[in-house]
Amino acid sequence: MMVIDEILKYIAESIIQTHNKNNNGLLSGLTGETIFLLEYSKINPDYEKYVEDFIDEINDSIEKGIIYHSHCAGMPGIVSGLDYIYRGYYEEDYDAAFDFLSDDIEEYISSQLDECLTTKNIDFLHGAIGIGFYYIKRFENGNLSAKDKITSILNYLEENAIVEDSIVKWYMNHNSTGFNISISHGISSIVIFLSKIISLQTTFGNDVPFLLEGAVNYILSQEIDKNKYGSYFPYASIEEKEEFSRLAWCYGDLGIGLALLNASEALKKEEWHKKALEIFDFSTTRKDPAENIVLDAPICHGSSGIALIFFIVYQQTKQKKYLDAAQYWETKTLELMQKQDPMINCFYDAKKGEFTSNLSLLEGLAGVGLVFLKMNSDNNAVWHEFLLV
Repeated sequence: MMVIDEILKYIAESIIQTHNKNNNGLLSGLTGETIFLLEYSKINPDYEKYVEDFIDEINDSIEKGIIYHSHCAGMPGIVSGLDYIYRGYYEEDYDAAFDFLSDDIEEYISSQLDECLTTKNIDFLHGAIGIGFYYIKRFENGNLSAKDKITSILNYLEENAIVEDSIVKWYMNHNSTGFNISISHGISSIVIFLSKIISLQTTFGNDVPFLLEGAVNYILSQEIDKNKYGSYFPYASIEEKEEFSRLAWCYGDLGIGLALLNASEALKKEEWHKKALEIFDFSTTRKDPAENIVLDAPICHGSSGIALIFFIVYQQTKQKKYLDAAQYWETKTLELMQKQDPMINCFYDAKKGEFTSNLSLLEGLAGVGLVFLKMNSDNNAVWHEFLLV
């Protein structure tokens, strides 16, 4: 693990020295980077002192109003991340989930959810569905008023659903001209959201199973010829373009497989579970980085995200072929990281056509480091749930 040890230390030092003081996001900024330092400090206690420093820095920025609205970059994600950090850092001294929240923060998140629903933004990373996962966590921890906010999302999904026979689908934004089945910006995230709602075992005044089954039916209707295209599903949807999708967390087969696993458990549909494993099995054969558009290491559309998903599927199924696939993509991650000089330039910016520096959980070094820690140390960290993995 020597090379990985060196990379982990490099990541920790990079975060300490060069983190972005104007971005506190869970997936895009300092909150996610602090989660890396928290998990890394479990094997290197020298870095534990920085966790509290960064907690203070995040809270100071919140007080100054340096905040946004989304799960990825804004307040719902930040406070969810802080709750995770407090649990891990203070352990038994942290006995009341989210008790650090002020009324102002609660009101801000509530108003931003209302704004997302009014403007028809139900994106996972940047809209209402992402905020919905925050309210699920609040409800799980005893905040009964969170049920009203969850209900407002379910009401929106019912009122805006496009129902065609057994199929249910949604436009993800007010300006959408087509449909999107991805986990990052599409209907797969809605499938996981609805599955989590069912797992709460609480009565809502909505037909959640109908919405969930219809959404899964829509996703399954999008299957293309894997032998012709090289993937089970298109990039966004057949309506958009019947084309190959990359191997990645953000778009394509892996995120859809995760959605099917969640839905199969929620509604006890064995055929969906079998379909998910069929998709994962085929994905283990997709090993060429260039053919599958794996250009960088970070989680979002890179090799470490692929490794993470296969590793979690291995933990759930205990099937060694998924561990083998995870370790294969971990090796590719090491290769990609070692190609960059300096290593902080790990994120491939397709718009610029160049590698750029990024420290974040989703698109940067923190996420790569967390995947290495997940696969190579004995801990039960569940930070990957913030990515619906």
